[in-house]
Amino acid sequence: MSNSDCLARKEGPTLAPPGLNEQQESRTHKVLTDLRIIFRAIQAYSKGVERQCRVSATMLWALREIAAAGQMRISGVAKALAIHQSTASNLLDKLETRGLVARQRGGQREDQRVVIVALTPAGQELLTQAANLNHGPLAEALQRLSSAQLAELGRGLDQLVAVLPAGNPTLGPPPPITDCAVKTDG
Repeated sequence: MSNSDCLARKEGPTLAPPGLNEQQESRTHKVLTDLRIIFRAIQAYSKGVERQCRVSATMLWALREIAAAGQMRISGVAKALAIHQSTASNLLDKLETRGLVARQRGGQREDQRVVIVALTPAGQELLTQAANLNHGPLAEALQRLSSAQLAELGRGLDQLVAVLPAGNPTLGPPPPITDCAVKTDG
């Protein structure tokens, strides 16, 4: 897309793939706008959690998952948070540095390759203090939907995730983002 194409549209460049009809492009634009609203709500909630608890919303979520399970493997934390195992390990490093979780090598069979994570008393105390915090505006909004609405949304999101490169490794990496910035001579 050329810079003139970007500037020609009042609402900015289209993010829809080429070849979509006007109705499909309009729907795509609406969904993208709605997703941005959802992301902003999540970001605002996350900032509030961080101000109140001194940990990120993701850290708080991890602590809640570990507390619910009693103890977890790093892979279990990764699965519960839908993140890569190395990301979970880095997150747990931060929680351990703050004294909120402790790691122990060896599982039930004392396999030293297995790392088990559990809350420390400080981690449990933080969860007690954060008990009045809900799981965020998105969770609240989802709870207000009917079962049928939630099922329909779930099916739609499953379909979206399936066509995202991150949700379907067989699709390969996403296409490069094209620069649509206005270039000035200078």
